[in-house]
Amino acid sequence: MSANSSLIFLLGNFSDEEKFKMWERHQFFSTLENNGSLYSNTMNVGVPYEIPRAVKWSLLILYVVIIIVALGGNLVVCWTVFTKQRLRTVTNFFIVSLSVSDIIMTILCIPLTLLSNMFFYYWPFGHFLCPFVGYLQLMSVILRAFTLVALTCDRHYVIWRPLKQRLKKLHAKFIILSLWVAAAIIALPTALHSKIIYLPFEPGSKGLCIESWENHNARYAYSVSIMLLQYFVPLFLMLVTYIHIGVIVWIKRPPGEADKNRDMRLQRSKRKTVKMLIAVVIAYAFTWMPLHVITLIGDINPEIYDEMYVHIIWLFAHFLAFINCATNPIIYCWMNSTFRSAFVNIFKKIQCVAISNFRKTKVLSRRSRSQVKSFSMHRSQNSKEQSIEKVLPHRKFNNIHTTSTC
Repeated sequence: MSANSSLIFLLGNFSDEEKFKMWERHQFFSTLENNGSLYSNTMNVGVPYEIPRAVKWSLLILYVVIIIVALGGNLVVCWTVFTKQRLRTVTNFFIVSLSVSDIIMTILCIPLTLLSNMFFYYWPFGHFLCPFVGYLQLMSVILRAFTLVALTCDRHYVIWRPLKQRLKKLHAKFIILSLWVAAAIIALPTALHSKIIYLPFEPGSKGLCIESWENHNARYAYSVSIMLLQYFVPLFLMLVTYIHIGVIVWIKRPPGEADKNRDMRLQRSKRKTVKMLIAVVIAYAFTWMPLHVITLIGDINPEIYDEMYVHIIWLFAHFLAFINCATNPIIYCWMNSTFRSAFVNIFKKIQCVAISNFRKTKVLSRRSRSQVKSFSMHRSQNSKEQSIEKVLPHRKFNNIHTTSTC
């Protein structure tokens, strides 16, 4: 008799609702211990406890804010680069690649993961989305790490060898395409092993979306490999590279003939770019660190998930990792004047449209009230048909023009 069959047999004297909750608890631990990779907890694996309402709604509000900021901010970044010719640089191509991966995660991964982990407690989105969402989520995370490394290497080469030929745009696009392909291939095992496990009793046919690996050693090897490729190795490479960049930019003088003004302008420009990219890397490191720590501890000792507070910590760690989708546009807006101007212009246009619509609605409302009042005054003196013909104007309301400074 299998472990699952034994559990069902032992639950024979319990109600269907109690069976469902106890099965979820069993499935949660067995998934973490035997089936899922280190990244399986980025998908729905069943929740052993009812999340406190205050925690649930607090996280929901925070998630909504993150989705709005991440989606809006990254769309503005992409739009700014593609609409301004002078911004189509190698560095900004890598930044656009980061933004596209964040948009994919924001649209396809965050909402579904939020609903399944916090509200449904099972996977309600069907067989196709189960492997697809987990695959896209892992691919986006790997792609972000690879792109940050490529961006760091490009900046290092430009600063270290300023007189050498820079990376061409065509070559940069080829590198970006290669990074997407590599990330897609590396994340493929997640899609192949993800499936819905249905609970074998009533009420309802509710399934859990998990990674199911037949070989425990293969699962563990893949998990460790992903963690190294996605977090620790990229951070180590970027740390060493930025230390060298810092020495070059802040200590050494630029090569060439001595020109104090030129040197100051060159160093100032390089430092601004380097500071912005370092901020992006630091944000990536800190937002993903808690999830990696709790995942490592949980893989070594799955019993920690028996505590309610650990599960709440995991939810917040997961939320913190998703915050990284919104941090990059904020950093670009804060530390880059060009992107900051683009964001300001977008907000001004949105404000103008809102003000224009408000004024048009106000004028329509005022005219409507005036017409109703006039109609009522003449109704007692004339017939209904004559009053309508006399009072209502023959011009259309869609030709209303309002003065605006936008």
